[in-house]
This record gives sequence, structure tokens and C-alpha cells, in this order.
Amino acid sequence: MNKSLWTEPVISLSGHDLKVTIPEMSVAEELKFPKNCDNCVINISTKYIDLDKGFFYELTDSWKTEVNKYQVKLAAQEKIFKLPEGCLCITSMSIQYFHKKHRLTMLYNHKLFNPAQICNAVVTTGTFVYQKQDKWTSSNWSKAAFDKYATINQALLH
Repeated sequence: MNKSLWTEPVISLSGHDLKVTIPEMSVAEELKFPKNCDNCVINISTKYIDLDKGFFYELTDSWKTEVNKYQVKLAAQEKIFKLPEGCLCITSMSIQYFHKKHRLTMLYNHKLFNPAQICNAVVTTGTFVYQKQDKWTSSNWSKAAFDKYATINQALLH
């Protein structure tokens, strides 16, 4: 990601509101486009995981901003994500580049070029309450598995 975009999103948490701000930027100076690409979409998304019971939210809460290579500035943009209680919430950013081919708009990204990064991870306060009408699904994620993974990684660092 650092080879494609030099502007970092500003992220702040107030209670269960996660505010993500993309500062105003000069497109030519702060966003690099691959050869033959004229447009891109900056995607910012959050994923929610309940570590106690192993549920994850099936849908990704996301926000997209389209950018044209020839626009001078991208105005500052802001989005507030409402985070559920008692969950690991992971915020990520990716860029999808597009080029024209035979009057079609084609995705440029491929296996070796797919700029993305994790911007933030936070465990929210409170206790997760499963609501059947929402798109929560059971998974192998659990606090015990998370703690075991963290412990193994800490041991490897020493």
C-alpha cells in the first residue's frame, strides 16, 4: 500500500463509533497510478468478530471513494462506523485500479499487485449479544484460539 498511496487515513474511536477520515490530498502527488490506469476505488472496510462465542459478521461494513487520475484534489472524506459491543473490529483499506480495454473498464489488480493494509484493530467494550436477524455466523474464531495464537507468536518473538 505504501507504494501506491502516501496519505494515511486518520482513525479515532469514541465509544462504539469508529471515525475514519481520509484527509484532503493532491491526487498527482499522493496517489500513484499504474501505467494505463486512469481510475481507482479506495475501499475502507470493517469486519467484526466475537471472540468469546466465535461469531463473525458475514457482511463487511464498507465505504468506497472513486478517484480519477486527472482530478487535482480529493476532498477530505469522513465515515463513521457503528461498532458492535464486545467484538474484535478490524479496519482495512485497499485500492482497486481500473483501465480501459476495447471500450470496457477492466480491473487492473492481480495476484502480484493488490495494494491493501490493515489500518486498525480494536476490541470494543461491552458484551456481545447475538441477534438472529443479523448476519452473524458461527466460526472457528474464539478468545481461546486468539489467546493461543497470541501466545505462540509472543514465544516466537523471544
